Amino acid sequence: MNGRLATCCGFIVLCLSGCASYHWDRGDHLPFSSIHIAPVGNFPATVQVHGLLWEQLCREFTLCPFLRLEPDGSCADATLAVEILSLSQDVATLHSADANIVSAYDVTLCVSCTLVDNRSGNSYFTGHSICTSVDVPTGKNYVECKYQSMPALVRELAWKIRNLVVASW
Repeated sequence: MNGRLATCCGFIVLCLSGCASYHWDRGDHLPFSSIHIAPVGNFPATVQVHGLLWEQLCREFTLCPFLRLEPDGSCADATLAVEILSLSQDVATLHSADANIVSAYDVTLCVSCTLVDNRSGNSYFTGHSICTSVDVPTGKNYVECKYQSMPALVRELAWKIRNLVVASW
């Protein structure tokens, strides 16, 4: 009995000590230490989304302790430009038999991302497309449900963009 307990305790200590040295998403290997996020470009159908996305991008990059967010592009090592490509909605059905009974819509937001080194003028990446979708239930007020789902959609997209910038090195 004591042998089993000692083995279990040893295994737990071994697992926990291995996790202590693991650091996901470290940025000490990034070729830049500061970033400027340009205002989000958009097309007329997404006027209400570009401000939300820019604000959420700033929040996401503020969470990176190894990356400084610069309000002025001339002071930053790199500039991230995001342009909204599309905001669309498609009928989401649970299975092929309920095509006439719409229970939800998939709202999809697609953007194009470009990251430029301000010191050399070279692009780290150009026109990288990212899309994110959320389900919006059809209820008594679809427009209100769609409006309330925008923060979740934008939050997920900003997280994906941050990971593209930070984790691709």
